[in-house]
Amino acid sequence: MKPKKKEITAILRLTVKKQIRMQAARTISLIRVFILTLLAAGLAGQFFIANDAFAQEAYYRLQLKHGGQYLDADHCSKNIILNSGSDYEGGACQLWRLVSVGGGWSRLQLKQGGQYLDAAYCGKTITLNPGSDFEGGACQLWRFVPAGGEYFRIQLKNGGQYLDAAYCGKTITLNPGSDFEGGACQLWRRVPARGGRIDANGQPKPPAGPIGQVPAPAPKKPAPPPAPPVKQAIKFVDARGENNGRLVFKFNTTAPVVATVEIGSRAPDYDRGFEQRWFIARANSAGGISHTVRFDGLSKGRQEYHYRIIAGDAREIGTCSTSAPID
Repeated sequence: MKPKKKEITAILRLTVKKQIRMQAARTISLIRVFILTLLAAGLAGQFFIANDAFAQEAYYRLQLKHGGQYLDADHCSKNIILNSGSDYEGGACQLWRLVSVGGGWSRLQLKQGGQYLDAAYCGKTITLNPGSDFEGGACQLWRFVPAGGEYFRIQLKNGGQYLDAAYCGKTITLNPGSDFEGGACQLWRRVPARGGRIDANGQPKPPAGPIGQVPAPAPKKPAPPPAPPVKQAIKFVDARGENNGRLVFKFNTTAPVVATVEIGSRAPDYDRGFEQRWFIARANSAGGISHTVRFDGLSKGRQEYHYRIIAGDAREIGTCSTSAPID
């Protein structure tokens, strides 16, 4: 018995309705996946401190928390140091910008010359390089890791160490995690080239005041005369052994400071210190201008060591022995 025309029409309508409902369900599922993807991307962007957001045309100074000095290419050379504020080449030796390579990593490019901040061969020597491909370029890839407030640590991709001012001095190196001066020797913040503070996206903060109203400039107060700088110096170094594996260092400094003494088996570099293979030990003084630093557990008898003393910007190197001196 053949189906009637009305029955065929009803069957066709039911089939079409089912197909429409199935297609609508698929569309809703795709929309849900798309929304979840957008939310996840937003959260990831917030977690990585908008590293890519900073990679814009704007240049910044990178200011160390301890002492407030800036990351500087000394006279626009490859020697990377700290500087309180250079105007050499119009200040372009300490102006940097982030050039994003994706994945939260960027190169730090100097304005003068366009070279990049680089850990030479992924070691601890920080320099400039026009473009390294050593370790796949990871010796000059950095990211900003939040450290509270407006400060960040600057982390190298290869090895994960952080950009560090050794003992808060002018020597820039890498360190896996320093707690010297409360960690402030490797805490940095971005300061726009034209001055002022920046917001969470790395952009200059607008002046305070009602929208559309430009606040009147505050009256300028005459600046106090600058205090004469104190030239730090290390004086009267006395390094004595006691024939029992102990070395005692006694010395004075011009101004109060926490001094550091390092010892090694071969002569150190005056500024950069010992190579890792020759380094033996390090100890700090209690602070002040009169310092006593002791090392125990060394070789007994007449064993020669090299030493390096760091007190602020001052350095002293020399040799000593664990044997008692003949008076």
